[in-house]
Amino acid sequence: MEERELRAAKKFGILDKCQELEQELLQIGRVKKIEFDLDEFYSNIYQVIILATYDIPVTLENYFEARKEVVNNIVNVAGTYGLTRTEDRIEDYGTAFYFVFRCSKEFLNEKQ
Repeated sequence: MEERELRAAKKFGILDKCQELEQELLQIGRVKKIEFDLDEFYSNIYQVIILATYDIPVTLENYFEARKEVVNNIVNVAGTYGLTRTEDRIEDYGTAFYFVFRCSKEFLNEKQ
């Protein structure tokens, strides 16, 4: 996690969960890096934005299936931490996926 997100995660009592989530997401095949954006917490909007850098060569025969698998795995892992997708689209930046997740009370329980 970057310094800015570390500070925010500490402030809002979710550091351990974020670090555990990051480590589990990095175990997903083809995921190379995870970045968080926790800025919405400062506005009392409890959403976690995840930017997941991936390595899926466009020359891969099953490229689209591989992309779908990575996306599904990220959503599933996030769900085990009490994060659910918002209505925002999952963006594909060509080397990274951008997700917006809503935090459940389960995810925020360290804060309370």
